[in-house]
Amino acid sequence: MSDNLLYLQQKIAGCEKCRLHRKRENIVFGEGDPHAEIMFVGEGPGQREDWKGRPFVGWSGDILKRILVRLNLDRFRGVYITNVVKCRPPDNRDPIPDEIAACSPYLHAQIYSIQPKLLVGVGRFAANLLAGTEDEPMGALLDRDDLMYRRDIPRKGIRIEIPVLGIYHPAYLGRQLREGNRDKLRETFNSLRGRLIKLSIISEK
Repeated sequence: MSDNLLYLQQKIAGCEKCRLHRKRENIVFGEGDPHAEIMFVGEGPGQREDWKGRPFVGWSGDILKRILVRLNLDRFRGVYITNVVKCRPPDNRDPIPDEIAACSPYLHAQIYSIQPKLLVGVGRFAANLLAGTEDEPMGALLDRDDLMYRRDIPRKGIRIEIPVLGIYHPAYLGRQLREGNRDKLRETFNSLRGRLIKLSIISEK
């Protein structure tokens, strides 16, 4: 872990800036390569993630791993995984505005520290938040190649612009697979693969 990320992780240990701290087991900070070219961002930890203190474990993590393996990627090399909020929302609901406001500085700091070539919003909520779009459906987000994360850093005098891709959440893909439908998984894989090739993160072979 880079010094910046380690400092940030230590800084937010024990954070009580919003109500989500009251019932958490662990803060789920994020994990992966501090120099990643791809950064996956979900909406918030689920129950298993809360127990383990790690993002995207269990069934969702297995689905994400399948996608990464097919792309010859590893979640600990060239990839970083985190969430919009670092504590589990009750009943796995989407984070609400004041929770996002409390936690978003941590996410922005992670993005600034890593500065990946591509931000992948995992699920409709995260994708819309990263791209600043107004609650667009996942199907529309998956097909758009003009989405950008934009952030001004006044104290540095710079502006960060990073392409954003929205993909279906692995939990949703898992439910589709249980019903025998592989179309959404195939669509997600093809969209992600195409963007990674376009950005020269992976080769076309």
